[in-house]
Amino acid sequence: MDNWNSSQIKTLKIGGNLRLKNFLNEYIVPEKSDPEFKYFIKATDYYRKLLKFEASGEGSPEKPELLIGLESILTNNTPEESNYF
Repeated sequence: MDNWNSSQIKTLKIGGNLRLKNFLNEYIVPEKSDPEFKYFIKATDYYRKLLKFEASGEGSPEKPELLIGLESILTNNTPEESNYF
């Protein structure tokens, strides 16, 4: 089994599938969207940063507007390093 640190466990507890689903509904992202679209747009990048902030208190992210949130963070089919990790 994987080893999870306390920050990762806290992030899982405050996140979860239902919260992500509700968040994606705010951006009108269909549930059955292509994963490369759904998980690599600015909205989900913000969501990852938001969970990290809530778990650690580090740097509150700015929520993107609807159309900005639907923009891809992929460049040449790879995540932009500064935004994804």
